[in-house]
Amino acid sequence: MPTADLANEDLAQELSERWVKQLEDQDWSKRLYLINDLYEYMRDTIPDFDVFCDVFPHTIAKILYRLGPSEITCAEQAHILANSGDAKHRDLAGEWFRKHRQRSTS
Repeated sequence: MPTADLANEDLAQELSERWVKQLEDQDWSKRLYLINDLYEYMRDTIPDFDVFCDVFPHTIAKILYRLGPSEITCAEQAHILANSGDAKHRDLAGEWFRKHRQRSTS
């Protein structure tokens, strides 16, 4: 793994450890609000957009791993999973959105 990739992975790990503490005891609506704050913080503090695009989704994935698995119960949760660097999270979010879009258009 190249040095830059290791540095990005370390940064994603550090950020996830710091931010998950604020998210653990919150509902998904509040978590989405706080993830937006994380997004803004990272955009402000990571000047290289390519690095941001690598680190942000991996940070989200690591946060979700730490929160533990759970069935998607709301759109806010699905939006967070959709931003994960883990393809399984994104697939679950996509399935949830497709399922619920069909219900709302029926």
